[in-house]
Amino acid sequence: MDGRYILTEFDMASGEVKGPYAHKFVHHCGYLVRDRIPISIREWKKKPSASDVSYVSDVDKNILWKAVTDHFMIRADAYPDVSREELEETVKECTMRKMAQLFQNGKKHLYNTYVKTNTRPNFNEKGPISKAASHWDDFV
Repeated sequence: MDGRYILTEFDMASGEVKGPYAHKFVHHCGYLVRDRIPISIREWKKKPSASDVSYVSDVDKNILWKAVTDHFMIRADAYPDVSREELEETVKECTMRKMAQLFQNGKKHLYNTYVKTNTRPNFNEKGPISKAASHWDDFV
């Protein structure tokens, strides 16, 4: 269990993570989205009316979820009326909604900070922004 956090508190209606590691969980989700999904991808979810628009594939979403569960473990001990699988699916759905929001917010931030001011980020910085360099022109 070294390096993993155990999640034990959830809002059962929404699947939102609660408790002492909730902030770390959301922060980690944001990092994963910025790190692993290119900024040139337009939408989180495929829209039937826009077949020519790029979107995050189900494969990529499953990879993101695997990365989340590699770092955080879901324990359902406090919820005897809910199966582990049901709880995990509820948390996964909530996590994907949160990642979609973080994905769009991150792109809005880049747009407002750089595109609107006609500047470029420092792609030599460590972290997810360094991976965005090859996708910058498509994003703009």
